[in-house]
Amino acid sequence: MPSRPAAGHLLAGQSFVLRALGCLGVLGVVIAFSGPATGQQIDSVWLTPSSGDWADASNWSSAAFPNNDETTQFTATIDAQGGGSYMVSLDTSIAVNGLVLDAAEAIVQAGDITVQVNGNADLEAGTFVMDGTLLDGGTWTLGAEGMLTGNGEVDATLVLGPGGSLAPGFSAGQLTINGNYVQDEGGLLEVDVLGVDPGEFDSIDITGQADLGGTLIVDASEADGLLFGDAVPLLTASALTPGDKFDEVITTGVIDGYFAPTYNPDGVSLGYFQPGDMNRDGFVDEADVSPFALALIRPLDYFGTYFVFGDESGDINGDGVQDFDDINGFMSLIDGASVSTLIDEINRLNGVPEPASTGLLAAAFTLPWLRLTGGRKRAL
Repeated sequence: MPSRPAAGHLLAGQSFVLRALGCLGVLGVVIAFSGPATGQQIDSVWLTPSSGDWADASNWSSAAFPNNDETTQFTATIDAQGGGSYMVSLDTSIAVNGLVLDAAEAIVQAGDITVQVNGNADLEAGTFVMDGTLLDGGTWTLGAEGMLTGNGEVDATLVLGPGGSLAPGFSAGQLTINGNYVQDEGGLLEVDVLGVDPGEFDSIDITGQADLGGTLIVDASEADGLLFGDAVPLLTASALTPGDKFDEVITTGVIDGYFAPTYNPDGVSLGYFQPGDMNRDGFVDEADVSPFALALIRPLDYFGTYFVFGDESGDINGDGVQDFDDINGFMSLIDGASVSTLIDEINRLNGVPEPASTGLLAAAFTLPWLRLTGGRKRAL
């Protein structure tokens, strides 16, 4: 999981969308605010790709820092100008009509303040860091290179678009969304699990509805004392959209265990399992033989039942993928089991009539079409 600046900011009152570049940070980024307004309309642009204070008027094209008043309504834009990385410090509560962050190497560091957006906030590229911040109003959208990270509260709709990233907490932390949460295909939710006690894992509380998709990455690189069978709550919501699930769940930081989600009508929890426990019942035994074969031959069918791919649950040798090199290690975990039992199940899934295991054993280990999906290596 990427390193994060400070924790605890909240964007309130608007919807928040992260698109393909979707980090809320400000390195050569333009931030623009737009929305309903009265009085003079001003589009204010951050002038140079260098660090500075939001409240310093000399940093803005408007010669006044963006903050609505009775006579002036602002749209604030931070975009890529030149090169290099920089930080915009935001330590004063503000209200604007629109916000655009479009600089991949920029970081907006917000403190214990309120950021009110009367229209929409589009974080296309860059990182927005919350440290006790309240994000209020509209819709916040994270785009292709945009990231929102830290601790705080979002009183808005938060949209995690393709390529956008949401990383609650600083190491471990908590984010509250007083609105709806939408994670589109291609969106990335990154969470840390250090342990199972409160404060040792990232969590998200959503008062509205959660629409899930995209990728969930669980980083356990700093975990200490995890036991198989441990579980932690990931998110709670008033309701999950029926049938919605993460498109992929990846565990990083460990090779001797994996996390898998359990979906409930009002939330998602994460359980920790031993590689080889293919059916997630807490044991590695003969009941795992058929799921192991299914994950190997029909990975999408396996994912549809167990919500992880075999590259997580069936990677016995720790090389980041489930393949035929994992068979002997898997079978060694099961007392009294024969490899021929597994090969017979593989042949059955391939439509090969019995008796087959002996004659097709060599072929089963060499046919390239048996690997239907490319594996993603886990960080060791």
